[in-house]
Amino acid sequence: MSPKVSVVIPLYNHVKFIKEALENVLNQSEKSLEVIIIDDGSKDNSCEVVLKMADVDERIRYFYQENRGAHVANQCCVRI
Repeated sequence: MSPKVSVVIPLYNHVKFIKEALENVLNQSEKSLEVIIIDDGSKDNSCEVVLKMADVDERIRYFYQENRGAHVANQCCVRI
């Protein structure tokens, strides 16, 4: 079944906030959703937090790209 809602979150060095942000999105009443994380070259442990959560929730999709700015991360998702 395809998700009804896709939430795109550009990510760059927000290890302090990404877990709470993901939990807030995943706890919405709409259960038929996917969360697409575009990591724009984070240098902190953001990746580890997202991948750990993705291991237990298949609605999380993680993509990495070299740092090019949030506007490019958002454009990346248009082509997915």
